[in-house]
Amino acid sequence: MYLDQCSDTALTLFNSWIERKSEYIILDVKTTGLDGDSEIVEIAIIDLNENPLFETLIKPVSLIPEEATAIHGITNEMVENAPSWPEAWNLIQDILCACKIILIYSADF
Repeated sequence: MYLDQCSDTALTLFNSWIERKSEYIILDVKTTGLDGDSEIVEIAIIDLNENPLFETLIKPVSLIPEEATAIHGITNEMVENAPSWPEAWNLIQDILCACKIILIYSADF
């Protein structure tokens, strides 16, 4: 009974996403680590039709630790000529502000 209610709730939520998919975007980032001082080294934004809206590497202020590179594969050499966060923000803020709901992959990171 409880599982049926959970399934019904999940299905209702999923259907609301499909009906209003133009209102959503999905944001994903890769970072230099998991602590409060971590910096974004890659950001990607897609819509629910899987169309890429924006993607770029980002040059952090600090070096990318080997432990982070081992997880996501992004090296200091790869971000050497990438835009800084303020430069990237100027490019993505209109995308983020134009949508109603932002879904964030791995938001805890």
